Amino acid sequence: MSTPSDGFGPNPDGFGPNPNVPPPDSGGSSSAVKWVLGILGGLAVVMLLCCGGCFLLAKFGLDQVGNQVASQVRNDPVVVEHIGQVESVEMDFMETSRYQQETGDSDAVVFTITGDKGTGVLKGSQVGPNQMGDFILETGGESYPLEQSTSETPTIEVGEPQPPAADPQASEPVTPEP
Repeated sequence: MSTPSDGFGPNPDGFGPNPNVPPPDSGGSSSAVKWVLGILGGLAVVMLLCCGGCFLLAKFGLDQVGNQVASQVRNDPVVVEHIGQVESVEMDFMETSRYQQETGDSDAVVFTITGDKGTGVLKGSQVGPNQMGDFILETGGESYPLEQSTSETPTIEVGEPQPPAADPQASEPVTPEP
């Protein structure tokens, strides 16, 4: 008759340790390495999300500026003649930096304009709050000042308030009730 094993010595039945069970983990430095790598990986993901969000926000803002400039120069005779129907207007950062250094104008901006007849470079400057103007179109080695070089947005003069125009359809004035 065999005596039961106490788990420390050889098994009298001839069975050894289970080969399908991994040996116990010491839990020492490899656990700390996993935590450090996990934290660094998490920080990298957060940094990518923040930078990506900032990039998308900046791109959205610059696309809006490009759309504003496109609507401003779309019907200019020079643009229609050389570029045709405007398809896209995109800000060119490198050329803007070079143009600003060349002219000394920190408000100068350079756009790449593309249409159905061709592509060109549109150089302009800020002429008012949120208004671009003084545009020059460069295409085919030639420069053409645009005729509509300022914004088509009407300006509002600040001064005496004007009374509202009378409605010719109204038969008598309407007074508010107390």
